Amino acid sequence: MTEKQRINTLYVQNISWKNDFLTFFNVGAFSGSYFVIGFNSGTYANAIQFYDWTGSTYRFRRITNRTFEDTSKWYHIVVAIDTTQATASDRVKLYVDGDEITSFQTSVDPSLNLDTLVGSADTYYVGSDTSNHFDGYLAEVNYVDGQALGPETLGVTET
Repeated sequence: MTEKQRINTLYVQNISWKNDFLTFFNVGAFSGSYFVIGFNSGTYANAIQFYDWTGSTYRFRRITNRTFEDTSKWYHIVVAIDTTQATASDRVKLYVDGDEITSFQTSVDPSLNLDTLVGSADTYYVGSDTSNHFDGYLAEVNYVDGQALGPETLGVTET
């Protein structure tokens, strides 16, 4: 199994901003190394944030400039990871409703051929992590190992 290529995709509808971080998908425990995707309702004002953290540094990280306040809307979110790409900014991609998001308030690119925590033999959480629970709906949650597919392969993007 490779930890260099993978995809996570899901449809998400947030119904409450009551927590600072609303986790959709998490690998690992917050006490050490972990990977997380979620809405950040605190410091980063309703942005999507995802990252791979080693306990002392971000191995990659993205926080969108775009915000997602509409609690009545379903969003189709795809995070595609392929650390074998020669161009650093192509190694981690985010799509929302079929459109690639390219504007980030924070962006840390992964190193070439990085083995990510996603795909590791760690604990996986959907809809929470060890302390941040998502207060909303998740549907069609997919994890594909060994490929970094785009949104056109994984669902309907017109919402």
